[in-house]
Amino acid sequence: SVYVEYHEAVAKSEADDRPKRIDYRDILDGETFALFARIREWRKVLAAEEKVPAYAILTNEQMAEVAKSRPSSLGSLKAIKGFGEGRAAKYGESLLSCLANGFEDKGEADKA
Repeated sequence: SVYVEYHEAVAKSEADDRPKRIDYRDILDGETFALFARIREWRKVLAAEEKVPAYAILTNEQMAEVAKSRPSSLGSLKAIKGFGEGRAAKYGESLLSCLANGFEDKGEADKA
């Protein structure tokens, strides 16, 4: 004989183990999200130039922290988790310039 029991609970899939995607528009105010979007564009261009994944430059969490804290020096950038000496030396000045002056895509500047 065979005994079968039916349970309502669905087996947990591998997708359930992944962290949920965060929509930063929901957790950042409008001005901070605009800065986050500017940093994201900077990261996208830099990642394409260096032929590396965007998260190798900065993670979304790090970009959100940068947008919230608005650092103005390399020292304040280094205070962000995961932004150590190496990233500060490689990307710090460029990121600070992006924060201070805005980001202008090189392609857009060439069109003007």
